[in-house]
Amino acid sequence: MQGAGNQQFAMAMAGTMFDGAEQFFTQSTGAALGMNLNDKGATTTLLADFSEDGSFAKSIKGMKSTDASLLAGLPEGNYMMAGGFADIGEGF
Repeated sequence: MQGAGNQQFAMAMAGTMFDGAEQFFTQSTGAALGMNLNDKGATTTLLADFSEDGSFAKSIKGMKSTDASLLAGLPEGNYMMAGGFADIGEGF
């Protein structure tokens, strides 16, 4: 019985992710993805522009950029992947 609940949860999560991706592609007016590979690892950057009346634009309108490290506070060690964002404002 628990397997059915897990399957329903997975299907709901997949649906939410696909809905979010569809909104991203229909509301964006442009996007760029940057990737930097070097001897220390890889970094990525995503830049996107959205139509002013869409939900993405409205949710991030009050956010501001930061110069602070988004990885500050992580324990020492090697990571396969880590990320962060700053929510400084009325977004999200």
